[in-house]
Amino acid sequence: ARGTKESGDTRSAISIAKSALELNKKDMWALHALTHALDQEGRTLEALEVLHETEATWSQSNLKCHLAWHWGLCYLDLGHMQKAMCHYDTRLAPHLTDFGVFSLIDCTQFLFRIELL
Repeated sequence: ARGTKESGDTRSAISIAKSALELNKKDMWALHALTHALDQEGRTLEALEVLHETEATWSQSNLKCHLAWHWGLCYLDLGHMQKAMCHYDTRLAPHLTDFGVFSLIDCTQFLFRIELL
């Protein structure tokens, strides 16, 4: 699904990612691709809903910080700065040391995006 999204076919990417998640609800890469594709189409509320509904699954995965980052970006896209900052404090910053440089990049990039607003 991610490759399809990267080639510009977001509608197919969404369909492929949803199909993959129907087969395996724990496919975090499919969820990640779905989140990217929804974001690219400007479907922020839908992305936020998907992340919220699947949190019990991805909160135990090695992508939890990155998916939490996507969730925070949804708040920023919607203009909910207070929610975004609270989200950073409770769901991103606590993982700064969990996944090495990857979580550091997510946290740093999130704060940088806030700075750009």
